[in-house]
Amino acid sequence: MIRHAERYGRDVALHSDGLTPAGREHARRLGRRIGGRREVRLFASPVQRCVDTASLIAEGAGLDAEVTVTTMLGLPGTYVIDEEEVDRHLAVMGLHRFAVEWVNGRIPAEAMAPVELGTQALMDWVLGNARERDGLLDIYVGHDLFLTPVLVNHLGYDIASTGLLGFLDGFTVTVEDGKAVLSYGGKRAPL
Repeated sequence: MIRHAERYGRDVALHSDGLTPAGREHARRLGRRIGGRREVRLFASPVQRCVDTASLIAEGAGLDAEVTVTTMLGLPGTYVIDEEEVDRHLAVMGLHRFAVEWVNGRIPAEAMAPVELGTQALMDWVLGNARERDGLLDIYVGHDLFLTPVLVNHLGYDIASTGLLGFLDGFTVTVEDGKAVLSYGGKRAPL
């Protein structure tokens, strides 16, 4: 599961902010690093930069793979309840402060689902997909605000001091001996 490649824009991105030329090249390069796999499924948030990132990864890997666009990874994802309310908070706080306030339970539940609930819904969906195709590679492209809370919830990631995931940063979810494991930065946790 990874964040999209580098985008144009600002702290709080617009849905229309596209990938930079460097971001496009980095996504292709990531694809080349995973090339050689026969079967890869790609999933992306409906936001175009995520779809483009997934397509460029496939292109770099030499795959003729279709990208499955899903709202599970954004718009609204498993966390957003009231997008207008979230946008109001983001406009006042900025992305980093909003994320810190949210993971600490200080954003109203009418706007954002509690991190634990949204994370559980996301991981249940990912693991359901994994069970469909045991041992094959699924790549999920989403947003920092949707992926970083998984690390907060399962690995104790310190979003306040470390920040949100960077471009093309992410984590793995694997099934080992029938048990799901999340890995990031040398840390591992059961799901």
